Amino acid sequence: MEPTFRLAEHPDVDRLIDFMRQLYAHDGTPFDEPGARRALEGILRDRSLGRVWMIGVRALHLEMERGNVAAQALYRRHGFADHDRYLMTRWIGEIEP
Repeated sequence: MEPTFRLAEHPDVDRLIDFMRQLYAHDGTPFDEPGARRALEGILRDRSLGRVWMIGVRALHLEMERGNVAAQALYRRHGFADHDRYLMTRWIGEIEP
């Protein structure tokens, strides 16, 4: 199933502000909610200022070292489940570690 993408609309503002509040709290950064709301509403009103996209995600996947049992336990406690799959990577260019 592919993720869904749509432009945000005015009814999405409260949800977006809540996401922003949570992110700022997680980072320990002061959050100016009235300023963020004004900026967000301005962008939604005038598309020449930018776009805000709502992305529908059906699942989250995590990557960790196989031996990191502490991380595995933490993620399991938060509802993540093991799957009988391997993550495979092909490095592009000069990024390879």
